[in-house]
This record gives sequence, structure tokens and C-alpha cells, in this order.
Amino acid sequence: MRQGVERATEADGEERAQSREEGVGRAAQDATFITADPGHAPAEEPRGVQALTRRSRDGSWTKKGRHSYFGYKLHLKADLKYGLIRAFKATTASVHDSQVDLSERGEVVYRDRGYFGVAAKGYGATM
Repeated sequence: MRQGVERATEADGEERAQSREEGVGRAAQDATFITADPGHAPAEEPRGVQALTRRSRDGSWTKKGRHSYFGYKLHLKADLKYGLIRAFKATTASVHDSQVDLSERGEVVYRDRGYFGVAAKGYGATM
């Protein structure tokens, strides 16, 4: 039984080395805003559920630097070798980048400073 475990461990090590050489298991994660129409209505028009407005009811406000955004945020994880999207999640704009971890166990994920101090499921590499 011990030999079987050693062989499995050795095969796993070879597979990981091969995947590192091929770039498999390495990805970059970042987020971008998707703006929506805040749909401001004049004061004399009805508000609430009765209002006929273009406003997205799910979106939220957030501020980044000196700019305010209304809408959503798209979080993406892309493969570094092929540039393919591996995972994504859409949230309201007010969700901070550090609240969304798209990494998987054993995967190296490069992320910007918005993710600093947050433990990744894989190996987090903050740029």
C-alpha cells in the first residue's frame, strides 16, 4: 500500500511540474465596472415601485477615486497562457474586489492591490 501512495504522490508531482511548464494553473483576476443608467426622475413624478423609470433596481452606487459609478461589477479570472476566461461573477458595484475570490485550490492567481491581505483558495500573488 505504501508503494501505491508513493507512486501516486510522485505522479502528482510530475503532473504539477508539467502544468507549471505549460502555464496551466496560472491566472489573473481583476474586476471592471459595468455602468447602468441611474434613471433620475424629476421631483414631481412618483417614486418607489409605482415609478416608471429606466433605473436598474439591482444596481448600486460606489466611488472609486474621484468618480462615482452606478451599476454592477464584473469579476473575471483569465488564463495567462491562452487568455481564456476561466471564471466570472457579476455583483453590484458596491461589492469590494476583496470579497470575491475566484481562485481554486492549487492555482496561482495574480491579482492587483485591491485583493491585498485576503487569503486565496489557491496561491495568491498580489501585484
